[in-house]
Amino acid sequence: MPVRRFFPILIVGVCAVGLMGSARTAEGQVTFVGSVEPESPPNGNLNDDLEIGDESSSNDDPRAIVDIAPSTEFTADRVYVGSDENFFGQLLVRGAGGLFFDSALLTIDSGGSTAEPAFQVGRSGEGYAGVSGGARIDVSSTSGDISIGDNATGVGILRVTGANSLVTIGGDLFVGNAGVGPHE
Repeated sequence: MPVRRFFPILIVGVCAVGLMGSARTAEGQVTFVGSVEPESPPNGNLNDDLEIGDESSSNDDPRAIVDIAPSTEFTADRVYVGSDENFFGQLLVRGAGGLFFDSALLTIDSGGSTAEPAFQVGRSGEGYAGVSGGARIDVSSTSGDISIGDNATGVGILRVTGANSLVTIGGDLFVGNAGVGPHE
């Protein structure tokens, strides 16, 4: 059985990607571009899983971005960034650099497990999640495990930068679970 290491905070290198195609926006605050499932952001919270870089999307571009702008609160059941093999997903949760009232908040509110963590960056594809400018990702209200580099083909990076930026975890943090999850 492989040895698992748990780290309270993970900060790693930067990644950017340019996408062709049209952006789909909900109330101007959450933007979906590329192979994202569901294909359009809801007007409000998503009562389902959010899969970024997902082969079941009708968009045949293997790249995808979900951008959660400052002062936006968004909730999803579970979030998979770089969901499928040969796909690249990028999640950006951005604050305006001030206090909590102008930061973005992504809440992942469905229970996960060791076998299927609630928040996966690099599930089976390549995934990048960036939390910056005082933004927050909250996975603490559930048994919210986080996995970075979950499956054997998964490569994940989670980067938290800027004052007051935060990722809260209700369960365990798996880095390089079966895939690759570099850390510094």
